[in-house]
Amino acid sequence: MNYKVGIIYVSMILGIIGLFFSSGTLAQKKPSGPKPFPLPVKILMLDRIREREIKKEVSQFEKRTGIKVVMDLLGFEKLCTKSSIDLAAGTGEYDVIQIHHFDLPQFSRYLFDLSDWIKRDWEIVDVDDIHPVLRQSYMKCQEKWYGVPMDIDSMVLFYRPDILASYGYDVPNTWNQLVD
Repeated sequence: MNYKVGIIYVSMILGIIGLFFSSGTLAQKKPSGPKPFPLPVKILMLDRIREREIKKEVSQFEKRTGIKVVMDLLGFEKLCTKSSIDLAAGTGEYDVIQIHHFDLPQFSRYLFDLSDWIKRDWEIVDVDDIHPVLRQSYMKCQEKWYGVPMDIDSMVLFYRPDILASYGYDVPNTWNQLVD
């Protein structure tokens, strides 16, 4: 089991970080060490443009590493349902699941603790390049490491002053005014 988890970790780091956050050097190196796990690594991710681009790179990753990857892309609601059922039932259908950082506390009891690998490979993963707030909220739960961020969720509140004015409201200047 530890060998498969190691392969999953390497796949996640090289496949996602190596392809998209490095200059390409890490992603181009042939892996040394034990032969890849004979079973495919199954990945469940959101069906968005970035993930579709990652999926296009899977064949190149497989050629470089010898690791077979099966990648399923689902819409948000289906991904949430499928990952929740898979994790809670313990089916183990997927080896890598993309979740939102705010779901980490809910799912952490089902996820593999990557702390030893993150600490060992700190420089390779370049963890110091990830903002401390992101490390804490996107990668860790109760001081254990569970994943690597792919992006940062940012929400923006937009409003139209003309619509607010048409209903007799002033533009809010504070959160309390917005709630009222």
